[in-house]
Amino acid sequence: MNEFEVVGIVSGVSKKSGKSYTMLQVLRDFSPSNAQLRQGKECLQQYIDGTVPSDVAVGSIVAFDYTIGNNGFPQVCGVRAL
Repeated sequence: MNEFEVVGIVSGVSKKSGKSYTMLQVLRDFSPSNAQLRQGKECLQQYIDGTVPSDVAVGSIVAFDYTIGNNGFPQVCGVRAL
């Protein structure tokens, strides 16, 4: 299971759709690579429809839940604190 550390949270309401959203800024360990030397952590931004559970805060360790989207690829459908 991939674990992520939350280092930033941005919440808002889309001007286009009027729906709430959350952007999580997260860190994770680099995945191993045979072609590159990787040190430290990787920083990612993850979009979440709506709000996140109240136990997801800056400093939390989280995991994402996935579903298969209309295009046949996984997409994030939720987040939970570990």
